[in-house]
Amino acid sequence: MASRTTDREGDPRAALTAACSTSRASVASTHHEKFDGSGYPPGLAGAEIPLEGRIAAVADVFEALICDRVHRPAWSVETTVAWMKGERGKHFGPQVFDGFLLSMEEILAVRVDLAVV
Repeated sequence: MASRTTDREGDPRAALTAACSTSRASVASTHHEKFDGSGYPPGLAGAEIPLEGRIAAVADVFEALICDRVHRPAWSVETTVAWMKGERGKHFGPQVFDGFLLSMEEILAVRVDLAVV
């Protein structure tokens, strides 16, 4: 019978947990960056912004604009996407934004499935 040890080195779950923690921290600290470097906190630009931060930036802005806020009503999906297209290469990384557009059908289906429309 193999002995049980508290050493988790080599445990794939420990590696996954560590990777997820790193990704969460990266998203939290970089999703307000802008692809052109005009974002914050540190003003990273382009590939300096981790991929997960660039993805979260697109998702965060999309969600913020299509949902009601105390200071303004929700924008339509069409208005939101039209505005976001103008931010491609400025606020949003071109490849990430293009992937977002290619996934729009699935994104809208998830909204329906979650009853947030």
